[in-house]
Amino acid sequence: MSISAHRVFAHLTADNAAVYRAVLMAFVQTKERFRLHLRPEDLVAELADGAPEGSGLVAAEQIQPALNQLVDWGNLIATPDGSEVRTVEDFYRARFLYQLSRPGEAAETALQVFHERLEQPGELQTAALADIDRHLAALQALVSDPAADAGRVHQTISQLFARFDGLAEQARSFLASLRRSLDLRGGGVDDFLAYKEHLIGYVERFLRELTASAGGIIARLQDLERAGITVWLLRCADRDLADSLRQDAEARAAVQARWQRRFDGLRTWFIGADGQPAQYQELRAHTRAALPVLLEALGNLHDARLRRSDRVADLRCLARWFATAASDQEAHALFHQAFLLSPSRHLMIDDATVQAREDEPVPPSTPWYDDRPIRISPRLRSQGRLRAGPGQRAVVLDHGLAKIQLHRRLAEEAAALHRARAAIATGRATRLSQMQVAEPQAFEVLLDCLGAVLARRVDPQATIIAHSGDGSLRITCTPLPNRPQMTLPGPLGDLIGEDLELTICESWQ
Repeated sequence: MSISAHRVFAHLTADNAAVYRAVLMAFVQTKERFRLHLRPEDLVAELADGAPEGSGLVAAEQIQPALNQLVDWGNLIATPDGSEVRTVEDFYRARFLYQLSRPGEAAETALQVFHERLEQPGELQTAALADIDRHLAALQALVSDPAADAGRVHQTISQLFARFDGLAEQARSFLASLRRSLDLRGGGVDDFLAYKEHLIGYVERFLRELTASAGGIIARLQDLERAGITVWLLRCADRDLADSLRQDAEARAAVQARWQRRFDGLRTWFIGADGQPAQYQELRAHTRAALPVLLEALGNLHDARLRRSDRVADLRCLARWFATAASDQEAHALFHQAFLLSPSRHLMIDDATVQAREDEPVPPSTPWYDDRPIRISPRLRSQGRLRAGPGQRAVVLDHGLAKIQLHRRLAEEAAALHRARAAIATGRATRLSQMQVAEPQAFEVLLDCLGAVLARRVDPQATIIAHSGDGSLRITCTPLPNRPQMTLPGPLGDLIGEDLELTICESWQ
């Protein structure tokens, strides 16, 4: 694209930008009413009847110069108007019809999209996760049939990509605008407290749905790769190329690469690639990090409410007191009480010195080298105080040993939890009665997994896929025939109930 095509945006920074915007907005609105051409007098009538929203008043003498300049920039096209030529003078007088050019129309569309994107807030689309899982399930059922209709596959994949693009884009916008949304300078205390409650619930609901849906979506994506989704992506690319004017090998390769790139983006968002974590995990981490920022802002707001006034308000109040002081002596006393600063003559020792100063006062303008000396105590000269020190200083306690013990205990607990997860999350199908839960941590992890499975259990004969409370473990529960009973000894007591077949592994596996 040549740089000259960008001249259609020059009117935005020109001197009469408001006039140019009003003229172009009038052309856009009349085109929506299927009126493509306008004469200068028609444009004057359009602007006189009602200026487009967001534009100011435009004088009639400004119309023709604005039209000429917009034609020069390429926003408008001028064509000779011979429809109303009745005399020789009309024939020789230049008359034109004006319409939006193709670059000008594209510029107006771009500006409309710019304003919409600028004003649209980011959001966490919880419902999009369920829609993506549903589209993947439908796509999985289609690609498993070699005789499936390519049109239905194309439609399903297109809907899947559209829903995923909306989810990813809105999530990026939400994270970018979250910190700006926590700015407290623009709202009151009550508004912020209400916003805080709404935001915490909003984020927690999205994180809960993201953790519950990610495992199933990852499994479906892996199944689609094993089923040969690449072949169907090539077929979808061929369907797009069928309606294209250009159908050479280069165009075919570009369309196929675009379809494969979009599927790879979906896979990277949920599964990850090249040793990098999945983007949904980064989204979950950044979203969780927003909650401490919110609570910190709330704490700062709470501290500000506890203080009766801030420094600016105190200084303004002090300035009013100085302005209303009855005399200079009262102002000097107020200054002394407010800032605890006095002239050097505050180093008085005894009543005799005070009386001598009162009998023979010294003007404030007297230089110190012309004034009489003042006798001060040697302790005041050497220690800066008249009285003795407050006594022995308090002993400062060293908490280094306690911190070392605390770090050691935390490391031991983390190691025990890691061993417990390794003993439970083996990735193999194991009966509940045969689980090895000798350590208390392993028993607690097993109870957490059982609780997640039983919370989603509706049909006792159906296989259940669930995730642990923190979303790091995926549990597949398969009921056994005849539903046998079992007793599992544990360090915290015996677990009695129905025996199940459990397959526990990490969520990323």
